[in-house]
This record gives sequence, C-alpha cells and structure tokens, in this order.
Amino acid sequence: MSTVDTATRKVWWTVAACDRNGQPVYTTAPLEAADAASRWYSYWDDKPFVDRVELTEHAIDRTDRAITYDDLPGPGRATAPPELPEGAHAAERVFRFDRGPAVLPTGDCVRRHHAWLIATQRDRIDLSTLRLFEVTLIRYARRIELHDLGASA
Repeated sequence: MSTVDTATRKVWWTVAACDRNGQPVYTTAPLEAADAASRWYSYWDDKPFVDRVELTEHAIDRTDRAITYDDLPGPGRATAPPELPEGAHAAERVFRFDRGPAVLPTGDCVRRHHAWLIATQRDRIDLSTLRLFEVTLIRYARRIELHDLGASA
C-alpha cells in the first residue's frame, strides 16, 4: 500500500504598485521573506503616483507519495488532476523517480523512461531500489493586507 512520504508547503509574496487607472506600475519578483514584502509595500505606498499597493500571498502544497506501477494511469490515458481544494486556483499531478527527471507528466512517460533506464542504465543504477512517486501540487494565491503579513509568515 502507498503512503505519504513527504508533504511540504512553500510560501512567498509579491507586491504590486498600481496607478490611478489600476494598472501595475511595478510588480516584485517572488519574495521569500515576509520582511522583504513589508519593506517593498512601504516603499511603494509612499509614492505619490501610486494609488494602491497590492500584497499577494502565494503558496504551493506539495505531496510526494510512493506508488507502484499499478497506480499509474493506463497506457494512453491522461493523468487526472487532483481535486481542487477550496481556496486553491490550480492543482496538478505528475510522477517522478527518486533519481532522474523531476517531472514525468503521464504514466506513458514513466513507462518510457523506465524502459530507457533498463536499456541504457542497468549497469550504473540498481533498478531494484528505484522508487516511483506521485507528486501532487496544489497552488494558492490570495490578496492579503499588510497587517496579515506577520500572521502568514
């Protein structure tokens, strides 16, 4: 039976300064520190040509679950996305081995990569120890206020 091996959450923020027409004047790259997001917010909030500053919290929940080949979608079948939890805006399911490419989008890709490993890498890799994982990514994005930033960090 399959078990959850790891579940992680990655959180970051973006700050967008908008003019009177609601058009972004500037949007930061992803900010991994709440303190940096707070500083960028304060910087843009003081500009006379900026009408509003938007603070967005982004998160990705990642679950890696060890599976067997029997758990893969059948040949020629698409990988069904996971259910979209409330508040999430995107969800995807991919596969990976514990060594090799980070993303194998379908069961067919997994089978093709495994066949390649058998044909070309059997002398370098102990294929009996190769583990297969289903990776589920759930993406969230929500607008927050500056005072919410401390609670989110």
